[in-house]
Amino acid sequence: MQREVPKDITTRLKKWLFWRNAWSTIHYFLGGTGILASISTAAKPPFVGVALMDFLPWWSTVCIALLAFLRADAQARGFWVAWRTLEQKIGQFNVDPNISAAELYKAIDEGEQSLSQTRPFSF
Repeated sequence: MQREVPKDITTRLKKWLFWRNAWSTIHYFLGGTGILASISTAAKPPFVGVALMDFLPWWSTVCIALLAFLRADAQARGFWVAWRTLEQKIGQFNVDPNISAAELYKAIDEGEQSLSQTRPFSF
């Protein structure tokens, strides 16, 4: 029998998973398109028009710069660790009647700690 998990905790869990997926998508999109644009620029394929060949180096530079500046991989990892910490504690809460809701809120604090270490502008 599962216990009722407070709504604000399940909402936080869903938000963390959403942001983990969003940051992962940003990371792979910027990395993939940046590398593809760079390879296309270096290969200079004959079927690519002049206008596109002028655009590709700029696009590659922007993608790689954003990738480095935003640190999307670290953001995704931080949200993944936060999500996993809370999700694991919810699992324990559901099977162990000795785990209190206060421990779920403590897991949120631990997740927030992991997120504070991965902020993109904290040098």
